[in-house]
Parts: sequence; structure tokens; C-alpha cells
Amino acid sequence: LAAKNCAERGIPYLLVDREEIFGGNWHSLSNNYSQLQAFEPMYRWDSRYKLDPNPLTKNSGQQVLDKLHEMAKDFEVPSHSWMHTEVVSVENLPRPTTNNRSSKSNNNKGPRFLAICKDVSTGEERQVTCDFLCITCGIIANQWTAQERGVKDLTKFKGIVTFAGKHEGHDSAVGNTDLTGKQVVILGSGAFAAEAL
Repeated sequence: LAAKNCAERGIPYLLVDREEIFGGNWHSLSNNYSQLQAFEPMYRWDSRYKLDPNPLTKNSGQQVLDKLHEMAKDFEVPSHSWMHTEVVSVENLPRPTTNNRSSKSNNNKGPRFLAICKDVSTGEERQVTCDFLCITCGIIANQWTAQERGVKDLTKFKGIVTFAGKHEGHDSAVGNTDLTGKQVVILGSGAFAAEAL
């Protein structure tokens, strides 16, 4: 959305994304069966990019990704992006100074930041300078295993112990398992945990 806004205003930008394709958590951690936790208007970026004609629809993660990719293509975001790249560090650049108080514009010449980036696959480093940074971290970090959460006696569970989202590229078994009559324990209060519940 930030890239789209820059494109609409003619502001030069570079989008750096650790994933190979656009979509963030919807691409990397959501299940194929995951649905939005809110109705369509809550996830609509632009009136031209409705996820569904019916505003009462809770769309799937795949529908979100498809519409996101459509919007990115329309605004030529891929040609302004470094995908599968992570930011290693950001440094403040020294700003030129002047003793002439009336010449305020001279104090703002040159970029303010140097971002050092690394290709996730090759390790190759690239640098970019910029005036402004917008850092958007995904709200979902690494998922914890039951052992990491301190759950004891996992051997007493007779069924499948699974993540509610996606883990190591595999969808949770909860999405296609009949849980009728089963005893289920859900640890967590995030969207995927609520969805599993």
C-alpha cells in the first residue's frame, strides 16, 4: 500500500522484501484454508480492488494474495522492488552544514539514510540511500513448538500436535482433520488460533 501511494504521487521508492513474492504473512504463514477474521471492507486497500462483490464475505488468504498481486502489477511495484532481500543495517548519513542561517535548504541536501541489504539466496550485499524509511515488520514472528512453550508430557497426546498456521511450508493438519468428538487443546490467541478454535 505504501508502494502504491508512492507510485500515485510520483515519489521514487524501493520496496525491500524478505519473501520471494508479495504477500508477507499471507504468503509465508497462512494456510490454504485460512479465512480473513474480518469482512471484506476491512481488507480493501482501494475501491478499485475489492476482494469480493459481497462486503459480508470473509475471503481466503489466496484471494488476498491474488488481489495484492494484481494491484502490484498495475502500479509496476515489481520493477521497484528487491525481493528475497533483507535489510542488514541502516545508518544515518552525515548531513552537510552551513553557517549561513538564511540558507536552510542547504541543510537538507543529500540522502539521510544508508540501508545495507543482503540477498537471502546468494548473500550478495547491495546498498541504497534514501531520505525516508518505512519499516513494516510482520506481526507474526516465528511460531513456537509445544516444547518451546513448556508443554510437558507430549507423549500423552494421542492425536496430531500441529501448528495452527503454516510451519516449514506445511499446512496445519487442523484444516483438513475432522475434530468432531475429539479433545483439542489450542495454545495461543492469534488469528490462526482463533480460526482453529
